[in-house]
Amino acid sequence: MYMLQLMDTYAGGWAVLFIGLLETICIAHVYGAKRFMKDIGLMLGVEYAYGWPYWMACWMALSPVLITAVMLFSWIKYTPMKYGDYQYPAWAEGLGWCMSLFVVLPIFVVPIYLLIAKTKGSFSERVLSLVRPTEDWGPALVQHRQLVTYIPGFIVDPTEQLDENLNSPKTIPLENKQVFKFSNQHINSNV
Repeated sequence: MYMLQLMDTYAGGWAVLFIGLLETICIAHVYGAKRFMKDIGLMLGVEYAYGWPYWMACWMALSPVLITAVMLFSWIKYTPMKYGDYQYPAWAEGLGWCMSLFVVLPIFVVPIYLLIAKTKGSFSERVLSLVRPTEDWGPALVQHRQLVTYIPGFIVDPTEQLDENLNSPKTIPLENKQVFKFSNQHINSNV
């Protein structure tokens, strides 16, 4: 029970808040809140999803500020861990902080590795190549990808690739490639 309490406190505490903070920052400011909202509208079949100003404000400002405040207050109010009358020893506290670190560490290690080993160009070009979505990012089905008109250079069918040996277009067959236009009437008729 003592180990479970230790894992519950450290592996699921501030580390999860930190991951949530990074996710909201990445969605709102790296991927773009407007682009994300258009993606949601595409999935729902409307130009903008209902309540979009509220969601944009939450993603861009409210959520990051509140998550940061909760994290800061949890660090300020930190006290060594207890379970009932049992005071955890210093080595157990150290083990708990290591668990938290191992949850968050890949968020920093993997991008640094990719920045150094897997990308080419100047430093700013390498950073931009890692934080921008690729041109083939988007809906999985071609019928839905054809509705994306708000991204310049967007690849409608990512399965069409150049065959390295023949230098000619190669198409991998997909089921159901026909275009499907969304409308509120269609969505409401299936409910």
